[in-house]
Amino acid sequence: MQYFMLWTPTEASAVRPPSPELMADLGAYFHEVGDAAVMTGGLLPISEGARMVSRDGDVLVTDGPFAEAKEVVAGFAIVEAASSEEAFGWAKRFTRIHADHGWDGTTEVRPMMPPGPPA
Repeated sequence: MQYFMLWTPTEASAVRPPSPELMADLGAYFHEVGDAAVMTGGLLPISEGARMVSRDGDVLVTDGPFAEAKEVVAGFAIVEAASSEEAFGWAKRFTRIHADHGWDGTTEVRPMMPPGPPA
């Protein structure tokens, strides 16, 4: 089963760029994850993005940055794991790497729905 991991640093951690040491440790981590990592990626600052909200049948578009944003998604991974325990283990190690470099935050892990039949 595939699991989606979403990394959200605290506001204090999100204001600084990751150190070369953090990036090196994350590179080693994803090398170890190997083929289990289906897709990974870091995200650019919210000033580079936009938000779409559907409300009352309309779609509203707001360019970043978003003043009301308290949580900023900084990265994600999709991993293939045999069990939720395995996926949670990968996520815990991912979170630990950040903590070891002084980055506080949250990693959310959720199982993904299997793809549906072709349309």
